[in-house]
Amino acid sequence: LMALNIQRGRDHGLPDYNTARREYGLDRTDNFSDINPTLFAQDPELLANITAFAAAHNWTTDKCDIWVCGLLETTERGPGPLFRAVIKDQFERIRDGDRFWFENYKQNGLFTEDEVAQIRNLTLFDIISSITNITDMDMQQDVFIATESPCFQPKQLSQLDMEPCTPDRLGQSADFKRQTFDYFSGSEWSYALSFGAMGLFIVGCIMVLVCLAQRRKMEEMKKRIEQRKDQTTKATRRESGASTILASEYVGGKEGEHSVQVMLGPGKEMKVLDQCKNTMRIIDLKNHARLDVYLAVDGTGTMLAMKIPKEYDLILQFDTMGEHTFCLRELEKFLGQEGLGCNKHEMKSKELMAKVKTKADRQKQLEKFFRINFSQAFDEDNPVDERMSFREAQEVLSCELTKAEFAQCLSMKPDSLFVEQMFNLTDKDGSGYIN
Repeated sequence: LMALNIQRGRDHGLPDYNTARREYGLDRTDNFSDINPTLFAQDPELLANITAFAAAHNWTTDKCDIWVCGLLETTERGPGPLFRAVIKDQFERIRDGDRFWFENYKQNGLFTEDEVAQIRNLTLFDIISSITNITDMDMQQDVFIATESPCFQPKQLSQLDMEPCTPDRLGQSADFKRQTFDYFSGSEWSYALSFGAMGLFIVGCIMVLVCLAQRRKMEEMKKRIEQRKDQTTKATRRESGASTILASEYVGGKEGEHSVQVMLGPGKEMKVLDQCKNTMRIIDLKNHARLDVYLAVDGTGTMLAMKIPKEYDLILQFDTMGEHTFCLRELEKFLGQEGLGCNKHEMKSKELMAKVKTKADRQKQLEKFFRINFSQAFDEDNPVDERMSFREAQEVLSCELTKAEFAQCLSMKPDSLFVEQMFNLTDKDGSGYIN
């Protein structure tokens, strides 16, 4: 705070110590010992430190900040001559500049001379008596000094007269017994019932919130099912030669799942569209003779996964068993029309998730693939992670990219001319994958 006040004084352009004394009609002080002789007589070491600092830094009273040397004037009676002059001048300015001050009655015309005289004769005793219910018998004339008081104090209290902070124990003698209150004894049942009722109320509120959340979830599910039925009917009628399935795709990782539309056909293609009907993924089945389909049989049995070799698997979740059955029926119909086989495998959901490869798993595999290939391209040592098993390393090195993954690697769109030509040039066997 001291450093802040010094800097603030300099920012506001306050003069030095002797200039301020001269402006307030005080004599100059050339020596530091003359600032406060009483203080320096009691603490000579302080004066010696100030004098040594001043000699070392060529510091005089003319260079001293008004805040520093003004504080040095402070005595047991209060501020020194400079700060008393400053405070007196400031309060006079406030008083003379206040048009509502009672002594400015000649200018503002708010009081008469008799009223001003009556105000001058008011004491704090008169003010307290007029605005409170305290009577003259309860308060002395001079409210600051107690002469005759019913609360007689025989001597000045000290620490030895203070009582211990802890209450006296029963059966232990003491000169002064403090009164304690036990609100629990005799009211055990009241406390138990009160806290029990409070606990039941909290449990009841939680149960009501859970029921409301479940109800809202069911209503949203019903609404989503109806919307999907309408959308499925419209989509099936609108697309010629292609059937549309609405579901939630599980991709793993932070993305979790999102709503998609799976378009079966035309041809040996499956397109995965988002809610805005933008193509997110194209699965080409031209080079596949059959498709493995995993079905979850536990719980509600609303999970279906399509095993896509050399890519990540398509994992679909449905709200109802009816949607699940519709998807399976349409998928078998589509595969039969295109001359592809369908191998159905029923298993538990936990086993199903262990067999499939999510989009997040595929992304991790591609990151390892690019890291190893770039390390080999730039002749770096140990491109393969030591913690990676031989099987994992072999699987990563034998990884093949789709056109979409190839385009993503180049930060380009899959349907761009450059990606098309480069991919077709590299894909010599026409399998739709490059390694």
